[in-house]
Amino acid sequence: MLNKATLSAAAATARRLVAAAPLGLAVFGVAMAASSTPRPEIDQRVEAVRLLT
Repeated sequence: MLNKATLSAAAATARRLVAAAPLGLAVFGVAMAASSTPRPEIDQRVEAVRLLT
């Protein structure tokens, strides 16, 4: 059986994870948005290289 100290440590860990979840989701959302934004200069370079090869 788990003792009281173990249970309180587990509860503290769970509280920290729940508190950090919004930040983690925000970081993930920003990363996803940044990866899907158009980059026209890079696209033009890729097109130029494609035409040369």
